Amino acid sequence: METLYIVKRPFKTVGKVFLLGSVITDPTEIRLFKSKVKEGKIIEVKETDLPRIAEYVESRTGVNPTELFQSYIEAKRLADEEAKRLADEEAKRLADEEAKRLADEEAKRLADEEANKLAEEVKRLADEEAKKLTTKVAAQTKVVAVKR
Repeated sequence: METLYIVKRPFKTVGKVFLLGSVITDPTEIRLFKSKVKEGKIIEVKETDLPRIAEYVESRTGVNPTELFQSYIEAKRLADEEAKRLADEEAKRLADEEAKRLADEEAKRLADEEANKLAEEVKRLADEEAKKLTTKVAAQTKVVAVKR
């Protein structure tokens, strides 16, 4: 449920004038905001209380602020949806980047393991070939030595 801050009594702060029924979009731009709330110049209103507040403002000013309140609520809802969409997109992008990084690391690890296995196999085959050649050369050397 959305909470709004609405001006109940007009006041001026830091060069701005806030009139009765104004919706406060950013409380941080009002100096001594909490004091203004305690003084009763600003009231905190839930969506369910808007018709009662609109009636009060209309009786004091002759202007029905319901449309203003509703447009503010709709704009806030759209802004929240957009912020959620952007946050979801950013989270998805970060998750994709992390997944890609992990996949790259795993592929590199597997490639290194495969390269090590192939290198060991080549070394083993080379050693076997060297032994065969050594044995063959030794046998030929014996044959030559016997013939002399």
